[in-house]
Amino acid sequence: MDGIGGIRPGTLRPSGVIGTTGQITVTDNGNGTVTISLASGFTFTINDYQFIPIEAGIDGTSAPTAAAIVTATNKIVTRVFRGAVGNQDLFLIWNAPPDLSGSTILYRVKYLITESTVPANAETVKFTLAGVAIGAVTASYTTDQLISHALGTAITVTDTYATATLPAQYAVINTAWSAAVTPTHLAGGKTVIMSLVRDQANDTYAQNVGVIGVELKFARLMA
Repeated sequence: MDGIGGIRPGTLRPSGVIGTTGQITVTDNGNGTVTISLASGFTFTINDYQFIPIEAGIDGTSAPTAAAIVTATNKIVTRVFRGAVGNQDLFLIWNAPPDLSGSTILYRVKYLITESTVPANAETVKFTLAGVAIGAVTASYTTDQLISHALGTAITVTDTYATATLPAQYAVINTAWSAAVTPTHLAGGKTVIMSLVRDQANDTYAQNVGVIGVELKFARLMA
């Protein structure tokens, strides 16, 4: 509680209001507890995360290989997005939580270096993600709820390798977090269809990579 009324753990205070920011009021109840009250309309948001395993993917126009186990002492499941053969894609499904805040999400891809020829200095691996949110109660149904509705703008994440940090075979790589992705019509409680693409037309690592899954980052309202 430090920062509102100077309250710190173990501090004894008389009962009554002991701190306010105009939006948050802290009241000492005089019995070892405090009550925190929010001004009308004031909300908190928190960041939340959800991992979607690649086994949940649905084949796109040019799909990666089927899900398979990779063994290197331990085991992990990947779908291989091939190198130097053009883009491969699949669809992922995410149910946005009812308390979703905002209209954007971030993503990062977790993938495995499956090949003995690892990325060289300055080589890149690129993915894109685009989405559309669908679903409505009967009373608010419109044609925007069709699964055929257009995806939003695809946002790219790029891994650029450097000599000092080249990975070994069977290394698990997390891309950086993407810039904001805006799935069309995103709102809490909707089903979000997302298209994940390995952008082989623009990346420069000509080998396969085994995608493990996609992690999403999004904001939620605190009750």
